[in-house]
Amino acid sequence: MICFEPWQTDFWHGKKTIEEKLTAAMSFLNDPPFHECSMAFLGFTIREIRVHFLVIDTHYLVAMEAEQVLGEAFGCRVTIAMPRDLDTLLMEGAFDVMLIDIDFVTEVLWGRIQRLREAGAGFVFTSVDSRHRSGVPGFQGIPVVLKPFDDERLVEVVQDVYAGAKRP
Repeated sequence: MICFEPWQTDFWHGKKTIEEKLTAAMSFLNDPPFHECSMAFLGFTIREIRVHFLVIDTHYLVAMEAEQVLGEAFGCRVTIAMPRDLDTLLMEGAFDVMLIDIDFVTEVLWGRIQRLREAGAGFVFTSVDSRHRSGVPGFQGIPVVLKPFDDERLVEVVQDVYAGAKRP
């Protein structure tokens, strides 16, 4: 996600009236999509927020629902994929929190999950099985969110996992 920070620029601290500052900011915001060239012209600085979630689910529509809920709640980048894409995605980039359908998790994947957790990634399992409500045997410490999602619960669990993840 790109954030603009006009208050950290010469434009903002210069001899401009508040009306000029607000007009400049509003013209940028009303010019979709966000144009970096407009920001550069106005003297705005930008920074990239590097929060990135991964949602892996065997049902693409479920993954899309999670993407929408998390994207709106956190204003972050959310990548969704099918289980067959996991190996490629894990090689390509780092994710802060990964939501994975528990039905997809195997013993081989569990070893990988453990290594990624040690490296600082957070995990949340999803499941349709109410027996997993209090966790999955053998996978201690990873919360489970039941499907269909309760949006507030999903956001709450991901927020807790993200806050507890060790990031460099």
